Amino acid sequence: MCIGRDPDTFPAADRVARKMLNASARDALRRAQPWRPWRAYAVMYLWHGSMGSFGSKMQSPRMCAVREPP
Repeated sequence: MCIGRDPDTFPAADRVARKMLNASARDALRRAQPWRPWRAYAVMYLWHGSMGSFGSKMQSPRMCAVREPP
């Protein structure tokens, strides 16, 4: 999953986001609508909040590197 530069990206199928919302992908997408246009930031909060839920062995999600044009 790569968020990149769009602050409104929402990965509805993301396993951690669905677990934290206790929702299916379709329900997660529906519940995230009020967070627009900052859904990507909401996902980061969900990921951060999951760290205690899943234990210390889980690694934090990786953000994709975005290359600047030359």
